[in-house]
Amino acid sequence: MADQLNNKLQQFLLKEDYDGAIDMLKQAYASNIENYPVNLQILINLGAIYSRKGLFNDAKEVYLQAHNLNSNNAQINFLLGNIYYKLLDTSNAKTYLEKALKYKPDKKIMREIHLHLAIIYIEEKKWKTAESLSFSIIKDYPDDIAALGLLGLIYKQTARYEESEDYFDKVLQIQPNHQITLLRLCDLKLKQGKLDEGAELEIQAKGYYKF
Repeated sequence: MADQLNNKLQQFLLKEDYDGAIDMLKQAYASNIENYPVNLQILINLGAIYSRKGLFNDAKEVYLQAHNLNSNNAQINFLLGNIYYKLLDTSNAKTYLEKALKYKPDKKIMREIHLHLAIIYIEEKKWKTAESLSFSIIKDYPDDIAALGLLGLIYKQTARYEESEDYFDKVLQIQPNHQITLLRLCDLKLKQGKLDEGAELEIQAKGYYKF
């Protein structure tokens, strides 16, 4: 049953027929209401399609249904935390993301949880916690641009300018035209009074070239 549903779902997704996929999954859920493993996966897939369409409130409601079926599932708690994050509800996002960590998520999900939590803690100016979460990502993914960039931002915001520049440089070694990093490094240079370097970085970030 699960394989058959998945094959049908992939056919809809290949055609980008998201409304058709939603209708199919709703019918499948109604037909398998007592089949726990199948209907749980149906809800997860349905939430993912709502999220892909930008229907975050619909995705949230579906994930809450899935959470009612299994509240101790790392993936479901992560998905709920992620959707609350997209809805700018950082309080609930943090609650579910931290709960997801308790249930031993796989390495890929762990990275996403740490990244989202680090961003939330940066917004809350909890620099040490955000720093620790970013380092947790780099431990497994040394070239993770997002985590390296967050460390650069954390050190910039806490006036640790030399360390900030080091991490921004690491991002640019991996992706030389990373616009957000170029702009953050530009701002850092201007804070340090290095106006010429800041101006050059701003030009590069905007896609202009000096001849």
